[in-house]
Amino acid sequence: MDLFGSRQSLDSLDFDFQDGKLLETTAMDNTPSRTDAKRQKRQCRYPTCTQLLIIALLALVAILLPLSISRADRHDKISTGIEFGTCGTNRTTAIANGCIFDNLSYAWARPACHHASLLKTLQSRHEIKYYYSSTLSPENRIPIQEIMDGKHVSAWAEQEQHPIHCAFMLSKLHEAFMNGGPTDNLVREEDHTAHCTQILLDNWLHEVEPCAGPQGCISKVNMKFTHCGYS
Repeated sequence: MDLFGSRQSLDSLDFDFQDGKLLETTAMDNTPSRTDAKRQKRQCRYPTCTQLLIIALLALVAILLPLSISRADRHDKISTGIEFGTCGTNRTTAIANGCIFDNLSYAWARPACHHASLLKTLQSRHEIKYYYSSTLSPENRIPIQEIMDGKHVSAWAEQEQHPIHCAFMLSKLHEAFMNGGPTDNLVREEDHTAHCTQILLDNWLHEVEPCAGPQGCISKVNMKFTHCGYS
């Protein structure tokens, strides 16, 4: 054979190796080599990286889309502050509405705004004594169960009631904030927070007028009926 007289020169040939054998294809021939065919066959057995990426993205969208819609719906709604209902204006309506009384707030609250664990923790640290009048005598003391049942619209209490009440209110506000939960209208009042801050700092700053009278500082508590929701 005349290698130099063939129609194709060696320069017009492409060479490839597979399993130690030399494969020859012409530069003008578009027919896939056996190597390319095997590669394509292997690639068709499994999804490509692009396909896997598309599947992963679709799965992520399917998970996140409902969450984003739910969050958007919540932000689109205007907060009323009473999303979880109210306790009415008296003990009868509060009980009928399923509200719960706690002595540290001295208020009725909806279950969603009732901080049972926090309340129990502070109650266990000190039992506040309540009285029918400003005369804090043993015979004037109100049975504690009557207080817990919310049977007294108002009562008098010892001095420590005030700072304990304030510590509880600020702790409720913090707990609701951390959990993304609702709050009652009483704990949301900015003036009340400022007042409680002053009470808690008074042992050091002495900004509150000194208590007068033989019994020293006493507190009068008045029952509140709150509503519960987002501010």
